[in-house]
Amino acid sequence: NLFNLMLPSIARHFAQNVALKNHVNSKHSVRVFSNHYGSRKAKEANNEDDLHRILMDSPPPSYSKLVAHEWRSDTGVGDMVFKAHGKDQYLVVEAKLLKKNWSQKLREEKVREQANRYGRDWKRMHPSASVKYATFTNRDGLVSLGELPEKI
Repeated sequence: NLFNLMLPSIARHFAQNVALKNHVNSKHSVRVFSNHYGSRKAKEANNEDDLHRILMDSPPPSYSKLVAHEWRSDTGVGDMVFKAHGKDQYLVVEAKLLKKNWSQKLREEKVREQANRYGRDWKRMHPSASVKYATFTNRDGLVSLGELPEKI
């Protein structure tokens, strides 16, 4: 039947797309949550409160529980921390609204630096936990920047 004739073509197309996506992601050494998770809704945000609401309403995959919002550390105020269900794994997220102007590059660097700093702060508070850190912007959605080493 027609389906059986098309199946090898569909499987080949799927395999090529997965290989391409893995190549693109490994090239940048950044794991992207399901193709910039939340980026479609994030593009509609008018301010950082909107970004927070979007991510809290649709938590990142595998990190279903919001455990901290606008939390204080020794170095400042972090935006959000999500916990994986039933595991000692956290995702620290720094959200920023990026505007199209000359200072966008500086703002992008700042949000990455803040995500790293607050990730390290959370790791110091939870030394035995696995802690990843990410940014959530109106331009890219949720982008993972890395996982902190066991000892920092």
